[in-house]
This record gives sequence, C-alpha cells and structure tokens, in this order.
Amino acid sequence: PKVAWIKGFQAFNAETGGELSGLTDYEAECLLTKVAEKVHELLNDDLQKTHTRTTTGWGKGETVPLTRLPMKSPVFVGRDDILKDLDRLLIENKPTVLVNGMGGLGKTEICREWFLRHYHRFPYAGWVDYTGSLDQSFFTSLTLPGTDSPGDTVAERYRAVVSFLETKPGQVLLVVDNIEDPEPWELDDLRRLPFPVLASSRETLHGFTERSVDKMDMTYCKELFYRYYDVERGGEADGYVEKVMELCGFHTLTVELLARTARNAAQPVQ
Repeated sequence: PKVAWIKGFQAFNAETGGELSGLTDYEAECLLTKVAEKVHELLNDDLQKTHTRTTTGWGKGETVPLTRLPMKSPVFVGRDDILKDLDRLLIENKPTVLVNGMGGLGKTEICREWFLRHYHRFPYAGWVDYTGSLDQSFFTSLTLPGTDSPGDTVAERYRAVVSFLETKPGQVLLVVDNIEDPEPWELDDLRRLPFPVLASSRETLHGFTERSVDKMDMTYCKELFYRYYDVERGGEADGYVEKVMELCGFHTLTVELLARTARNAAQPVQ
C-alpha cells in the first residue's frame, strides 16, 4: 500500500552520489525494505557476536538469541483465533505444539508472529529453519555457549546443543519451521526438550499437540489483498476482488501473489 512518509525520503546513487529522481511509491518502498532487511541482518550479527563473547547471558530480563531472529512481516492479517490457541497451549501448558496445514496458508507467518510477540518472555530464544534433518538444522542455525568446537562433526555438535538445551527447563522458546519427513528420533528429541517448542509442517507429527490452519474467510482475504494492492479500492472494485478470492479458493499465498502482480502491473482488478 502507499505510504505517505516515503515521499520524505531521498534515494541516491551509491556510485555517483547523484539523487535518484522519479521513483514510484512502490520502488521507494522496495528500496526501504532492502535497507530494513540489511539493518536487521547487521543487528542480528551484532547480537550473535555479543552472545558468543559471553557464557553468562545478558543483563537480567534480557533474552539471549540462540539464532538469527526472524524479521517481522509488515503484512499480517487475521489469525487471532490461532494465536490465542497458541497462547493457551504453549504458555499455559508448555507442550510441543505443531501448526499444521497445506502449503501456502501462512503457517510460517503465524509461527513468526507468535514467536515475535512472546520470545522476550524467555531467557533464551531461537528460530530454526528445518533443512533436511534436525541435527543439520541445529548445526546450521544454533550458536550456544560451549558447543562450538572447531572440527566437531554435525552429530557431535548436535549432541552438545541438545545437552545444553536440556539444562534450561522452562527457559527457552524454540521454533522449528517447516519440518519435512523427519525421522522418529528427531521428533523424540524435540518432545523431550524441557521447554515450549513450536513447530510447523504440512505433515502430522506423532506426539505433537496439533493446531490446524484453515483458509481465511472473505473479509481477511480482502484485507490481505488490499495490503498489497493499492491501485483501486471500494465500490465496483470490491465486487471484482471478491470474485478473485472465490476463484483462487481463498488460498493465502495465491491472494498475495495476485495482489502483488496486479500492483506491479498497475492493473485494475477487473
């Protein structure tokens, strides 16, 4: 969507120093998004370096990031019912919870939103993208005090990380995103961790408390569409948007892609 304050920014060519003129709102928004992502990356790097230099954690009340923390999505609508269920399941009961559903419905976005709302309540927090296996994913993502020995194999590092985590009952919030075809031992290890673990997957994972994700209703799908599409809104356009929602089956990712495509082409909804 258009952001009025973007008009107040000036963009300059990095090589010549000359001002870039004639930027559209969308082009300016893309540039600012890239800047925000880079700043986020640099801050995460700084946090990781600070954490690596100490094995005693930070000051009282501060959360030690065990991984790069995910960036908050600028576009998140609906899903209040699922977020409340995750509050109840993870904060009150602290089991291992699975956000489950078909691809493209927003499982990762839901987990990211919930994680960013609550990670500061824990002394330690981490977000792990599942890549092939749990031990490889932990090896790639997690940086923990006393577990980074040069020459360690993936298996050795994994056991060291799990041993460290097992000494932190109730002190860690961990998300493992997009688990695919896990081995039974991987699920067993996650269920044995003594703190809240939130996972997402298209599959049903044995022993996990499951919260399924369904398609959003018309109201939220339209809101999502208009967050990305700002060529026209209301009146006759609403009728066409509703037809688009029906044709794409209220599929979240498809709604986003259609809205982005229409905006980039500056096409009317009709």
